[in-house]
Amino acid sequence: MARAFSDDLNKRTVDNILQIYVQWGTVINLWQKPPGRHKTLTQNEMKILRELITKDKVDWYLDELVGELEQQTGKLVSIPTL
Repeated sequence: MARAFSDDLNKRTVDNILQIYVQWGTVINLWQKPPGRHKTLTQNEMKILRELITKDKVDWYLDELVGELEQQTGKLVSIPTL
């Protein structure tokens, strides 16, 4: 490996990528889960929340929005989640 790449690229990283390519024919590990948490609210629930906010409930407190969202969707979320 050229000296310019050896400073930036770890041999283990290259070996891992090469192993994935040999096994699957691509450099992306197809079985690896995406990082991060699962989404708490679905697209439909976000749509309901947007409708609540944009209609006449503009001046509601967050706990009132949480209660209304729970009433409409059956899912209880915390105030920080909003």
